[in-house]
Amino acid sequence: MSGTSEKPGYQPLPEWWRQNSETQLNMLLPKAQQYGSNSLERLGSQLARIGNRVPTEAEAQELGVYFYALGKMERWSDAVLHKEPVSSDTLVDLSVYCNMVLRIRDAGEWPGKVEPRK
Repeated sequence: MSGTSEKPGYQPLPEWWRQNSETQLNMLLPKAQQYGSNSLERLGSQLARIGNRVPTEAEAQELGVYFYALGKMERWSDAVLHKEPVSSDTLVDLSVYCNMVLRIRDAGEWPGKVEPRK
């Protein structure tokens, strides 16, 4: 897939995608290590209980990500209402959240669960 553009900084899609993915990964890794998966799982479990169900660990984590993504979508809605473009930060966060769910589905969990001390 090739293309040209007069826009400064233009990159062909494969190069842009690789660079964007690497940038997101470098932002994600420290946060994943710092925060882990406990809050995702607890939040998702609370959401599931509202729906009167008991989720698996992976389902709870996915629901936690859904909650965070919903907040970002509301920011996008606000931008639309104000006739402004949504921030690039919000779009990056949504992209990361989607990839987190894909990782949870592939691996069965989000890394970084901290077990309570006994």
